[in-house]
Amino acid sequence: MINASQAALAPAEPRDYRPDPARHDEGEILFYRADQHLESHATTIATEIIPEMQARRVPLDEIAILYRQKGPLVTAIEKQLTEASVPFIAEKDSSYPRALLIQWLQDCAAFAVDESAEILFEELVRYYHSLCYSAGVVDSRPNLELRTRLYEAAARVKDSERSLFEWLGEVEARLDLRRTLGRAPDFVNDLESLDKMMGDLAPGGPLADHTIADFATDAKRAGKIVVATLHSSKGRQFDAVIMPGLVEGLIPSRRWDRRDRKYAEPTPVSLAEDRRLFYVGFTRARKLVALVSSLSYINSYGYPVELGESRFVGEIRKRLQE
Repeated sequence: MINASQAALAPAEPRDYRPDPARHDEGEILFYRADQHLESHATTIATEIIPEMQARRVPLDEIAILYRQKGPLVTAIEKQLTEASVPFIAEKDSSYPRALLIQWLQDCAAFAVDESAEILFEELVRYYHSLCYSAGVVDSRPNLELRTRLYEAAARVKDSERSLFEWLGEVEARLDLRRTLGRAPDFVNDLESLDKMMGDLAPGGPLADHTIADFATDAKRAGKIVVATLHSSKGRQFDAVIMPGLVEGLIPSRRWDRRDRKYAEPTPVSLAEDRRLFYVGFTRARKLVALVSSLSYINSYGYPVELGESRFVGEIRKRLQE
């Protein structure tokens, strides 16, 4: 999968990436071809890909369906998953930022207030230790002091209906989160997300009435497939990732040129951005990536756009054949 990810990022400029030496599997890429209706991408996911992943014993909450932007494709995916009785969480419906830090804080809240949340304390420790290690304030292994500090600060809640703003403020102070995030170069974006959410939760903000229970309930992902945007997936990992809508004109995007009456080639800047976005989604997978492409699609005006499958898929196919 390392080889294919290089093709996804820069086919003409392969980078000298190496897999984790502790891993013996190379990962796997599955290619699926749907027809020109984007709804068929959703059908392929619900009737072929999900059953295949279940047969491989991939837990549902270790599967992510990552899409470019909301629209008919996402609506169709949610409809097909519902009809197939596949539990999922649509992250576009969340009130909170989808940064990794916010998800971790949600897991802390869920661990504290909901016995059915199926969240292990060791999972909470793992993220907190990685943050502190990146900031240079702890050694390479979690110690008892770190575990105790985390448990006392974030894993014990007496009143689940307490103000979320007050609780997060206390957690932030007890764990010295703001200063730690500021010293951790890999977590800069998380600090921005924390600031945004605290602003929304402050008195007078749009989320001022939210409680710890509200926060914890939103985090209930156990046993559910994650349906999220490619943008929001940055910094996260899943055992398996499904990427639908891989059609030229959508990924990468191409605009209709009225003068020449055809779809223009993407500009170098937009192509580079779309390539980076595709690469982000592709590399969210630890073990398995399923790419769902088609040769054309029906646009919002009801007309077929016949530009072939996404060039990014073609580049990966070519790299794997070399």
